[in-house]
Amino acid sequence: MEFATSRQQRGHEEGMQQALEKKIDFLSKFSRIVGFQQGLETGLEKGFHQGLQEGLQKSKQEDIIRILEVRFETISLELRELVGNIDELEVLEILLVQAVKTPSKEKFASVANGIT
Repeated sequence: MEFATSRQQRGHEEGMQQALEKKIDFLSKFSRIVGFQQGLETGLEKGFHQGLQEGLQKSKQEDIIRILEVRFETISLELRELVGNIDELEVLEILLVQAVKTPSKEKFASVANGIT
């Protein structure tokens, strides 16, 4: 009888150990899923902000070029490339105002070269 009780106890302990291992496995998988989800959310947020910044940058560059075209009819490829290579929004803001205010495209190019 003592043998049967010991065997039952061992079976119970093995069952408890298996249940514990299943819980640990579940928690491990859950942790990876949560970590993946958090990483995905962070990546999406960074991607959104980067895309927004790039969109604003491109829009400002296009606005500057358009203003210069309206004011001076034609602008050189070099000037287009100069504006297109500027990626700081603060600098583009300054150049947007300068595109409206400067008396000539040459003066604008001089200002743009001095800022960058």
